Amino acid sequence: MKNLKFKSVLLLITVLFIPSCMFDNSENANDLAFQIDVRSAIREKSEDIHLTKLEENIRYIPLETKENNFLRSIYKLQMCDAYIYVSDRRAVYQFNHDGKFIRQVGKPGKGPGEHSNRISFTLNHALNEVLIFSSGTNQLNFYDIDSGEFKHSKDLGFDSYTIEMISDKHLALLTFELRFGYSYSTLVEVYIADAMGDIVDSIMNFDRKNYIGNSAGLPIHYSYNNTINYIYNYRDTVYQILGDLSKRPLLHLGFNNALRGDELDIQPDPNEIQFPDHLMVHKILENEKYLLISIYAGIDMSFSGNNIHRLIYNKSTAKVSHVKKFTNDWDNGPDFWPQWNVNGKLISYYQAHEFLDHFSNIEEKHEFKNHIKDLLDGLNEHDNPVLVIVD
Repeated sequence: MKNLKFKSVLLLITVLFIPSCMFDNSENANDLAFQIDVRSAIREKSEDIHLTKLEENIRYIPLETKENNFLRSIYKLQMCDAYIYVSDRRAVYQFNHDGKFIRQVGKPGKGPGEHSNRISFTLNHALNEVLIFSSGTNQLNFYDIDSGEFKHSKDLGFDSYTIEMISDKHLALLTFELRFGYSYSTLVEVYIADAMGDIVDSIMNFDRKNYIGNSAGLPIHYSYNNTINYIYNYRDTVYQILGDLSKRPLLHLGFNNALRGDELDIQPDPNEIQFPDHLMVHKILENEKYLLISIYAGIDMSFSGNNIHRLIYNKSTAKVSHVKKFTNDWDNGPDFWPQWNVNGKLISYYQAHEFLDHFSNIEEKHEFKNHIKDLLDGLNEHDNPVLVIVD
């Protein structure tokens, strides 16, 4: 029971104690697709960018609220032709593309087809399946993508922080990085399973033997162009998993931190941002035109988000812009920054009360566009979030 409790604490504080590894000089920098001097970029003055310069369309999908599907947050979102799937790490919920609630996929518990504690999910479009990994049971459960019916499960015997399909045939299960010797630690950075959940390969990281921190490093991944790219939150190199299931360095972020993360003496003080010069990865997205990167500058124990810097990298010009916000000049909606890229669609969400508060502060309500008026008329402050899709 002590190990389980310690594991939960690690998840909570992982962004607070983050060892920072420098770029591995054994890797040829010329092999990298992208190199970005992040530290120099965030020193530049941030600017507002009109959303119309990013993409050509915006739409909103309010997720229907039922007694059994209240979403406090959305950790992950994926789509197929007919449905939207979202998860808050406790459950997976299925909606249609209009936001109508269909069902919860699986249910809490430790029996067949059930999950407990933290979960992660992904979709196998080729086999029409929803896959849910349950940290409480170390099981991978498989469900029908249309009906939500439980099909089968696979006992894996290890924990995974997040899962993602590499292809129709292979699944990546990315692990925590913990102090070596701790009961959940492993030298395996990525387990690779076939479509049935059988482990067929792995990507090792022997440098984990030297990890001495007292917290967990978390993998941050994104999909683009049928590839999986990942980085750990304290590192500065993004790796791409190739078709032969090996990895190659893809992107180097110039953090140039003066201290390693395990040299930081973090205090439980929510009143100030500690080590404001120390940079860490928050999130990365990629589409045809851009890399969108958000960076933590320092340790914020209040989790306010005030220490996040946002960068947009133009892939054709190699220009990096320090972005304060994407101003919504489409319909005067809330400022936008995407959290997911799904099939070329940049997606974020607002809590219902945030959406309502934003428009309540606009005086010229007669100038609201019809789709905004209709949305506001049907929205309650306690409703589920509203998805924002830009494409």
